[in-house]
Amino acid sequence: MADHHTARIPMSTAGRETWRRTPGGAREPGCCIAEVVEIRGPLDTSLFADAVRVVTSESEALRLRVAGEHARRAHAGDSGGVPVPPLEADADFPLPLVDVSAAADPEAAAAQWERAELARPLEPEGALSGQALIRLAADRFRWFHRHHPSVLDAFGCALVTRRVAEVYTARAEGRPHEEDRLAALSTLDADEARYRESGERERDREFWLGRYADRPQPLSLATAPETTQSQSAQSQSAHPETYGPDGAVRSRTVSLTAEASARVRAATR
Repeated sequence: MADHHTARIPMSTAGRETWRRTPGGAREPGCCIAEVVEIRGPLDTSLFADAVRVVTSESEALRLRVAGEHARRAHAGDSGGVPVPPLEADADFPLPLVDVSAAADPEAAAAQWERAELARPLEPEGALSGQALIRLAADRFRWFHRHHPSVLDAFGCALVTRRVAEVYTARAEGRPHEEDRLAALSTLDADEARYRESGERERDREFWLGRYADRPQPLSLATAPETTQSQSAQSQSAHPETYGPDGAVRSRTVSLTAEASARVRAATR
């Protein structure tokens, strides 16, 4: 099993770009991605929690938080000269059990809890990931896990889910499982550094530029150019109708006419 440590960990190139594109930092509601895994049938919750602990021990990405002195200003969206903060790994990643089996509609209760959890801003100095096992009935569960996209993307979620299933199945069947199947962040960082300095990166770049050289510019519903974090902070002050007092982007529901809906569908084909 992997050893826990609190060494400073740099974000990946993709993670840094994702962080910079989140104006409110980790405090912005809805900034996370999430996956919900439906589990039907008998489940040993203690064994499942043990499998999750094994996988989170293997993967630093699941235990990352903003490092010490950078935490509060990073979560507040204040770069303070450090727009992309260093990270460090926590020693633990708990799996709370949320029991909604007594609700009149457990399915709706679980969905409501998941929506609220996904919309909740991450805590300063807290983990950039979170999860829970939700009990709907004795033989129905939902495993919810969410992550800031700077530390784990949708493909990473799928890898984590598959690995937890592997470990749980092996332990339930009383057989050993392979150790440390998920690569350490230091290994991934070294691989990325080698790629950036290799001729392969330039060859890949030239290939994709050539492949899509005749394509039009991407369509966008945005009416303003992309902004930096400092520009975003100025925009928040200048447009209180768009940003709430906590710096989070306000959301607004709009009903499209049939004609407008048809135009959107045609544009996305």
